[in-house]
Amino acid sequence: MKNLASNDPLKELMNKILASLLAINSTFLFAAVKCKSHPQKDWIPLGQMQMKALDDGYGMKELVVEGSCYKLYGVKGTNKVEAYFDMKTGKLVKSVTKEVLKTPLDTSN
Repeated sequence: MKNLASNDPLKELMNKILASLLAINSTFLFAAVKCKSHPQKDWIPLGQMQMKALDDGYGMKELVVEGSCYKLYGVKGTNKVEAYFDMKTGKLVKSVTKEVLKTPLDTSN
């Protein structure tokens, strides 16, 4: 087996490639969610957005305003999620799974 010393050009190239791939993946994983900005008078009221999220199958821990999105911390099925919604339309912009739960939580209550 070839010994890859620290001054080995192949090892340096592989390290650069690995660093580039990690940087690219980090950009996609942690990219900020961008919702379209709307005047506050056009926003869906928070209570109505909560009802819509529940109707869409989300169990809700918290619903907050973050930037120009409604951000939901909760569960959907067997996943803990952070979900981002357009404040005017209530449409899902992005959902990020934070953790897979062993069993689904009962959100019917």
